[in-house]
Amino acid sequence: MTGVSRPIEIASGASLFDATEAMLRDLDSPVAGASTTALLLRLRTHAATPPIARTTSDEDFLGIWGELSRRGLDVVPILRVGVSPTVADVITQMITDLPASDVWRRLWERCLDRNSSSHTYGAWFATHVTEWLARLVETDLHGFLGWQAPAEALFSNLPPTLPEPEALWLWERFTVTHLSNWTTSSLVMEWGYSRGRIGTQCGERVLAARTISPTDVAAVALDRLAESTPQTFPQTRDLSTDQFVSEAVRHLQEGRPEEAAEIFTALAFMNPADGEALNNLGFCLIPQGAAQAVGPLDRASRLPLRQPELNTANRAFVRHLLGRDAEALALLKGVRAPDADVFAWCEPECGSFSLRSMRLPVYVDDLHQHISSRLAATAD
Repeated sequence: MTGVSRPIEIASGASLFDATEAMLRDLDSPVAGASTTALLLRLRTHAATPPIARTTSDEDFLGIWGELSRRGLDVVPILRVGVSPTVADVITQMITDLPASDVWRRLWERCLDRNSSSHTYGAWFATHVTEWLARLVETDLHGFLGWQAPAEALFSNLPPTLPEPEALWLWERFTVTHLSNWTTSSLVMEWGYSRGRIGTQCGERVLAARTISPTDVAAVALDRLAESTPQTFPQTRDLSTDQFVSEAVRHLQEGRPEEAAEIFTALAFMNPADGEALNNLGFCLIPQGAAQAVGPLDRASRLPLRQPELNTANRAFVRHLLGRDAEALALLKGVRAPDADVFAWCEPECGSFSLRSMRLPVYVDDLHQHISSRLAATAD
């Protein structure tokens, strides 16, 4: 038998949906009258066009965002999974054509110098750009739309983002024509939705714009699942300080405190009110000079902290290193530290600090006893 091959969902008659056709049909339609598919693809087109070459404004982008929100879509995660990868691909593809002074070009070249696998570097770079943009969507939309580049210390140490299966499913349901091009997780979500096993914030009327046969979904999903292997995903997403602690500790353990400090310098620059970033910055600066650590640690003490007792101990430690034991002891007076695992510096015996993991109460008590003994010995 010969003829034109048609995708399974069209051949079955279950759906005549075509994302590209929907986009073109509503290209000039008012936002309120355009299909959800067209609106999502308009968002992607705007964000993936270089800022200086756009014919639509950021106000247009926000207007579409508002209409999608009115229809029940949570736009932020959908942008993370559906738009960020496309923007990252565009940036990566045009990177070598950018002037040498461009911040993305400089970031590309600096990271390339450090990357030992140059044949996979393009994919590595695009993945990290995606991770960065996915965070900017939520923390700095203006930066996202302006293609703001990160500090190298953040870029090289970005942890993988948390998978968002519902957002990916909604993106693919509205913008990817053929089921064969859907991800496995979206096929599973669609099957669960068709059987009433999962719900969604998006209204039924909006989802009804595309009718999909559960039988076709099951056929494609079963074929895919038979070929796939289970995957696990790290549970990380945002630009919080916690996401970078493990990388910073690795740098410290390998004797590169300046690289650890760069991470928290960048985080503190992005959010000067981040007490955790300032506390960690001060801690990482201690091996480079206790005097450098005083400023960040003291500023952190005036900001919200999950464990202010740790910051107090760090501030006392640097004052002790600077010979200001009376101040250090005054800081520790009355501190009751909660039980928690922390990293602490042990005072150098042979010219270098030693990083150790210990319980916070032990750190505070040992430091208090050590400084008290020093003061007593000095008094004698």
